[in-house]
Amino acid sequence: MLEVPQPKGLPLIGNLISLFAGRENCIYDAFDKQAELNGDIFNLKIVNKNWYIVSDLGLIKEVLVKNVHEFPKGTTIDELKQIGIGESGIVETEGEQWLRQRRLCNQAFRKKELHTMYGSMVEKCLEGADLLSREPDLNILHFMNRLGLSIICKVSFSHNVDCLKSMTAEDKVLTTQNVGASELRKRVQFGPFWKYLPTPGNFLVRKLVKEQIAFFNSLIDERLESEEHKNDLLDRLLAAKDENGDSLSRKEIVDQMQNFLGAGHETTATAMHWFLYLLSQHKDVEAKVVEEVRSVYAGRDAIDVDELDKLEYTKAAIMETLRYKPPFPTIPREVGDAKTLGDYRVERGAWVFIMIQRVHYDPKYWGEDADKFNPDRFYKNDNPASDRYAFMPFGIGARSCIGDKMAIMEMLTIASLLLNKFQFELDPNQKVVPYLLFTQISKFGMSMKVIARD
Repeated sequence: MLEVPQPKGLPLIGNLISLFAGRENCIYDAFDKQAELNGDIFNLKIVNKNWYIVSDLGLIKEVLVKNVHEFPKGTTIDELKQIGIGESGIVETEGEQWLRQRRLCNQAFRKKELHTMYGSMVEKCLEGADLLSREPDLNILHFMNRLGLSIICKVSFSHNVDCLKSMTAEDKVLTTQNVGASELRKRVQFGPFWKYLPTPGNFLVRKLVKEQIAFFNSLIDERLESEEHKNDLLDRLLAAKDENGDSLSRKEIVDQMQNFLGAGHETTATAMHWFLYLLSQHKDVEAKVVEEVRSVYAGRDAIDVDELDKLEYTKAAIMETLRYKPPFPTIPREVGDAKTLGDYRVERGAWVFIMIQRVHYDPKYWGEDADKFNPDRFYKNDNPASDRYAFMPFGIGARSCIGDKMAIMEMLTIASLLLNKFQFELDPNQKVVPYLLFTQISKFGMSMKVIARD
C-alpha cells in the first residue's frame, strides 16, 4: 500500500503557504500549480489536516461513483451551512435522509415540471433585456448574478426581487448571497477558526442568514394560509410525499429553498458571464450562434419552450463553456469509512479535492485540442468525451446536481434571448483572471459594452 505523495512543507503549518501561491491568490490555481509539480494525486498538509488533491479520473470515480458513501461531503460543507446555503437540505444531508429528499425533490425536476417554469424564465430575461437597453456599459458578471437570482426566485417561490430595476438597485436576498460567497472563501482559505473571529463580515453574514431564514418561513406561511397554487418549486415541495405518505418538514423545505437559491443562481451567472466572454474572443463561434438564434427567433422577442431544441449549436457552445470554464473547477469530499483510494492509504477525516477542470483539459478524454474552446465537439452530442465521466460540470454519480436539466434550459433561454437582441463587446481594458470564490468567476469583473442589434 502506497502513501499519498506530499511536497515538502514547513513545521507546524505544513503546506499552508502553498494555498496562497495561485495567480491573484486563487486557491484553485494554487492546486493546479501543485498538480503540475506533483501529479494526479498528492497530499497538502494544511496545519494538522490532510488535503488530497486528485486529478486522476479512475480515482475520482472511486470517490464520486463507486464508493460514494465512503467519501461523504462531511465537514467540507460545514462552512456552507453557516452562510445561507442551508443545513439539512439535499446539498448537505447524507445516507437515508439524503436519499429520501432526493426522491421527493426529483418530482419537481421532471421535464413536464421544468416546462412550466419557462414562462417565468422568459419574463425575467425580458426584464433583464430592458435593463441592458438602459445601461449598455456594465459588469456582465454582476448583471448575470442579478438575472440568475431573479429567475431562481421566480421559479422557486414566485417572488419578484428588485435587482433588475437598475444595476444599483439593492435587494436583501442578493446581498445575502454576495456576502455569503465572500465569507466562504475566507473561511476555507484562512482556516476553520476564521468564522469565530469578531470580524464585520462574520457579524454581517450571521445577521443576513437569520433574516433570510425568516423570509423563507414567511413565504411558506403565506402560501399555506392562502392555499393559492402558483405551480412553482415551493408548491411542489409542499405537495411532495414519500412512499409512506410523509411530507418534507418545515426546516427541510426552508433548507431546500436555500439550496436552490444559492446553487441555482451562482452557477448560472458564472457560466453565462464566461459564455459571453468566450464568444467575444471567438468571433467565428459568435457568428454561428447568432445566426442560429436569429433564424429560430425569426423577429420575435421570445420563442416557445419546444423551440429550444432547435438551438443545437447554441447549446453546444454552452456545454463547451461548462467544460472549458466549469462553475466549480474543484469540489471537496471527506474520507469517511474508506481506508484506501486506489493503491493509496488515506486517513479518515482528510479532505479530498476533485480537480474537475484538470480532467476537462485532459487530452486522454478530449483530444489534442483539449485546451482550446471548440463548441463543435458538443454539436449534436451532449457528451463527446472518450469516458462519459470525464465531463462533470454538474458532478457525477449519485450526488450529481439534481437541477442540471433546469440549468441547461435556463442558460439556453438567457443566451438565446439576449443574443437575439444584443451584441456583447469586452472592454479592451478589462483584465480577465479566473478566480475561485464560491464559483469560478472573473476576479476583476467582466466589463462589456452592450450594443442593440438592428
